Amino acid sequence: SVATRKFNDFLNEVKPWEQYIPTDWLKVIKERKAKHAGDELKTQRQMASLLEKIRVGTTEESEMEELIDKFDIDNPCSELSIDRFLKENNHVKTKIETLKKVSPDRSLLLTQIDSIDDIILNFYDNEVYLLHICERWSKKNKRNMLKQMRFFSQLKTKEPENTNSIFRVIDHDLHSDLDERPEDCVVYYATHGSIESHDFLHDSLGKFVMSEKWFSIVGYCQKKN
Repeated sequence: SVATRKFNDFLNEVKPWEQYIPTDWLKVIKERKAKHAGDELKTQRQMASLLEKIRVGTTEESEMEELIDKFDIDNPCSELSIDRFLKENNHVKTKIETLKKVSPDRSLLLTQIDSIDDIILNFYDNEVYLLHICERWSKKNKRNMLKQMRFFSQLKTKEPENTNSIFRVIDHDLHSDLDERPEDCVVYYATHGSIESHDFLHDSLGKFVMSEKWFSIVGYCQKKN
């Protein structure tokens, strides 16, 4: 059926990303998958039984017509029901799209984290860039999240392959128990075991503005002289 195809398409999209999706989100999906299979089998048996009764003349065709008329509204296997479920769980698709943008090959995504300090200390001699994401932040300030993601991607692109820079993505929906948690989507910059910036985009823009201001002052002074 169309409903089953839509649901299976959704499941196939989720499957490669399962280890990066919060457990409670996956639980809802798996429970619906099991329920859908049971409801589908129940519906098939109900239809087969009704057809047999019509064939032997123990019930009227109007009963089948009534069942079909009510299918979209009452049956959990209907396309309407599946569409409703997919809409309610659209945050899962949004999450996958976000993860695809920041790490298409999933190499920058972290599945196990004890603490942010551990990451920074493990790469003590490296320059570490940590992008923090969360569904709630994307709803609160989507513009900022897109800017931070774009900035993170630009940093990766501009860094030569042989540098000692490390890039990682921390999803606070997946790692909701971390003690260190920013208030919004940001990029941390750390080196030598210490966080040098809790919002590298903002701090970088500030330095750029100050340098531009300095150059304009120097230029003005040179003209005066």
